[in-house]
Amino acid sequence: MTSNIYEQTLIHWTKLIEPFFPKNTRFLTVDTDNTFCIYIQSPLENSKEETRISYRKIILAFTDEAINEYIHNYELGSHRKSDKRLKEFVASELQNHDTLQQSHLPEYWLITTDILNR
Repeated sequence: MTSNIYEQTLIHWTKLIEPFFPKNTRFLTVDTDNTFCIYIQSPLENSKEETRISYRKIILAFTDEAINEYIHNYELGSHRKSDKRLKEFVASELQNHDTLQQSHLPEYWLITTDILNR
């Protein structure tokens, strides 16, 4: 069983966004004192090197305010709406970023209250 509601929320969000990524994508949730992140390492389909797999690295970081507002919002349907907005954000970011530019630096996507509650 997970240790706290923050970790449970990160795991829930990970399950929501998994279908947007290739099958062999790795996800790691991190819940520290002031950081709530999902680290994503997704194999690139267009890797030019056949012997080595290239990975797209994404850090999906949630502000304290965003995760706290999500957890403590008891309004009917609010979680469902925020979940839908998170999925829309991830889908949009995946379409807008050029994966052919194989950078070794991770992409950093910040999830704020505005994104979850637009």
